[in-house]
Amino acid sequence: MRSLKAPVLDQVHEMLAKGWLSSHVPVLNPFYTRRDEIRVHLGCLMQEIRVIVHPKLCPQVPEELHRGHLGGMRMKALPRRYIWWPGLHKEIEEAARTC
Repeated sequence: MRSLKAPVLDQVHEMLAKGWLSSHVPVLNPFYTRRDEIRVHLGCLMQEIRVIVHPKLCPQVPEELHRGHLGGMRMKALPRRYIWWPGLHKEIEEAARTC
């Protein structure tokens, strides 16, 4: 299986292992603000009980939800229970609005 590199998620893994620095690159801000909620479970980054989605896979989520014809409310509610990435809510709202 081919590995998907994600420098930001690699940095989050590193911060979890070594401790969060008070000064960091701005791209880590969404993770830093949730640093007390982020853990590694079986090699996966989790934000509380939600899986943190790899950046390359994020665009596919709204497409799949739209394809499932769940309706606007379920289309927004379902991913918010199980997955997270910076900007998730905005992207799901936009996908639901264009549905």
